[in-house]
Amino acid sequence: MTPAEALDRIRRFDPRLRAFAQVFDPPLAGETADGPVVAVKDLIDVAGVATGGGAQVPLDPAPARHAIVVERLLQAGCTLVGKTQTVELAYGGWGTNRAVGAPWNPWDSAVRRVPGGSSSGSAVAVAAGLCEAALGTDTGGSVRIPAAICGVVGLKPGRGLVSLTGVHPLSPSLDTVGVLAADVATAAQVLALISGPDGAMANREPFDPRGAMATDVSGWRVAAAPLDDLGTLDPQVGRLYAAALEKLSGAGVTVETTRPPQALDHSFAANGMIMAGEGWRIWRARIETHRARMDPWIVRRFEAGREVDDEALAEAHLQRAADQASFHAWLSGFHAT
Repeated sequence: MTPAEALDRIRRFDPRLRAFAQVFDPPLAGETADGPVVAVKDLIDVAGVATGGGAQVPLDPAPARHAIVVERLLQAGCTLVGKTQTVELAYGGWGTNRAVGAPWNPWDSAVRRVPGGSSSGSAVAVAAGLCEAALGTDTGGSVRIPAAICGVVGLKPGRGLVSLTGVHPLSPSLDTVGVLAADVATAAQVLALISGPDGAMANREPFDPRGAMATDVSGWRVAAAPLDDLGTLDPQVGRLYAAALEKLSGAGVTVETTRPPQALDHSFAANGMIMAGEGWRIWRARIETHRARMDPWIVRRFEAGREVDDEALAEAHLQRAADQASFHAWLSGFHAT
């Protein structure tokens, strides 16, 4: 895809889809422009361009510099065609936004279906072919949820791999920057471009996409959760899950149906408390000033964080650390889950 082709598709389809908060026409490029055509979530700073954060009142009307992930994309020859819509302050999984509007899931042109959130616009832009890849942020599923709902690849990296400098926070203990793309190879390529140490939180070496894509999984042991542990599923989703496990088996993987030491939803309580408590501490002043112009559902979610005092927040962090240790000990017997 060329930048011109991307812009043509954006002009044709985005008035209906509303994936973009801002379109860069002409596109933003570095010294070269031979890399993928990319969009970035409107929670990530682009110098001189307002960072809206899904709000009526921008989080920063004119950032002084690019976020490090944007700098790295431009240095690698990527072309940026715009900033994508987000749930307000990135605090929601449906992808709805009553403050500035929400994107339209492109898989149904007749019925307006949710795109998933909070990186809603990034998923819609990729699914509709408006760009080759898009950056999102993921604190509790905000790359993975819209990727699943819009039928694209969503890659959330582990903490410390990708810089958060210039990315507006929701919960600093949980925030990450991830990639949405139409295929695994493109997601791996873009993750490699934005990863690596930044002198701050990011302290891991850059991701190696060639090595990852060339990994021979024959002989691996993979833990698979029973369908009963995955909650209420549409029958088609259950069939696709089973088909994926069959493909792994066909690739020489030993798939073992097993349960982790604790139910998957057990971790939600501690993580949810951390997210609410840290989010309220970060955005309290903004909410108290601008609540009348904010999505009321988002305001209520943040205000729940008022009940998380310092002691409760510390206890949630301890519980999360204990849960992680237990899970990693169990996972040590497998290559993946």
